Amino acid sequence: MSAPPRRASREYIERLRARLIALGFDDQSVPEQIAQDLINACGKRPREAWRLGVGLSLQKVADRINARRLDERASMSKTRIWEMEQWPAEGGGRRVTVPNLQMLARLYGTTWDRLVDLVDLAAMTEEDRHEYHAVRASLHRQPVLNTQSTLSPARDLLGGEADSILTRAAEESLELADWTRSTNVTDDLIQELFRTLRGTAHAYLWLPPVPLLQRTRKTRTRIFTLLQGRQSPTQSRDLYVAASFACGMLGWMTGDLGNHLAAMDHATAAWSCAEAADHPGARAWARVVQAKTAYWEGDYLASADLASDGLRLSVHDNAPVLLALLQARAHARVGRVAEAEEALDNWRTRRELVSAPDQIGGLLGLNTAQQHYLAGTTHLELRQPEIALAESSHALALFEELPVEERFYGAEVLARLDATRAHLQSGELDGAAEMIGPVFTLPPEQRLDTSLGALNLVRRCLADPRYRGTPTAQQLQGAIEAYTRSAISRELQP
Repeated sequence: MSAPPRRASREYIERLRARLIALGFDDQSVPEQIAQDLINACGKRPREAWRLGVGLSLQKVADRINARRLDERASMSKTRIWEMEQWPAEGGGRRVTVPNLQMLARLYGTTWDRLVDLVDLAAMTEEDRHEYHAVRASLHRQPVLNTQSTLSPARDLLGGEADSILTRAAEESLELADWTRSTNVTDDLIQELFRTLRGTAHAYLWLPPVPLLQRTRKTRTRIFTLLQGRQSPTQSRDLYVAASFACGMLGWMTGDLGNHLAAMDHATAAWSCAEAADHPGARAWARVVQAKTAYWEGDYLASADLASDGLRLSVHDNAPVLLALLQARAHARVGRVAEAEEALDNWRTRRELVSAPDQIGGLLGLNTAQQHYLAGTTHLELRQPEIALAESSHALALFEELPVEERFYGAEVLARLDATRAHLQSGELDGAAEMIGPVFTLPPEQRLDTSLGALNLVRRCLADPRYRGTPTAQQLQGAIEAYTRSAISRELQP
């Protein structure tokens, strides 16, 4: 017994299109391959299969036909296109003529005999069947667009009469116009890609990272596959912007999981895609990921330079605010006190100038709690524990006011570890023990490499002579060791 036909959903067709492109089919052969699959595997009639293969709706087919017609009284409708696809339906329906088939074939970039099946032939007049076999004999597998100059008249596929070279040249120009309008994506598909990226970026604030990294990788690959096809310049630019954000998210996630070299590769790809799109916002967020990655890799000077370069861009969302804070943190880490203070002043100015929402948000976004966490880190590196504790405590209070899905647990953990170090710098061991306690309850699959780096700094503070050997310090050292051993970032290391 034969298998039932598959459903020719939009998702099925787009997956098929992406697979064909990946297998090396060019833009001209992909529609034919899709049409054949829809006919053979999904039970579609040829005219509908070819329309779906070139990615046109019923309305778009009607609109393109009407754009070529001079007589507005003879306008085409999507209902008529649907009737052409269904003929011969039960009871006969309106007959599809050879000129109708030729018109559709020109639009789909094929020959009209390929839009006909045995059901059509059985319902055709004898004259139309004769025309069909004549075309099969003379035109099958020849390209519709013939750009070779000739002095002999060509057969007019629309009317069946000889036509002049000038008329045929005009037809070829129309075919070129149709080709320039062809695309392997739709605006709805591009919006879907951005929605997927936003959803993943926001989910990263509170869910384990590894499944989200895999999801982002899948989305990035889908975008790159689409870019290998044909689309309008505007659509290509949107795809490059989406690719930049996808690579930036992969860079951020990969750094959080401890592979800083791979993270910088992703961030470099994000910058390249932003350059290809000539998109200041994508450039700014690529610089954010690069500066963040360089910092956790230990290259603090590079982190400061990357953040400084990103601040040259004219962007109106939170990227410049975050870049100013990353610059301040990096300067403070290497003891550049004046530069760090100047960057903090820049942060206070920049946060008042934000006039646009973050395009992705979530992971590639910034809330007020995160801002005070980074300000606290900077003051901590400047050996200003009282100010650092105030900023970190304020950040934690702001985090606790947020719903769990908006708290960004990674930044919240770092704020708590900064507050722990601030207590230790001020000689408050009991306060540090109380502050760090909730960190140890974090599930192993959410124990990021960034938290391990911050915990190492806590361990150095606990090794200070005033704490060394005390029961509380020893207990905390043991808890830190157990936390580190079970962290997901350690499990992923080679």
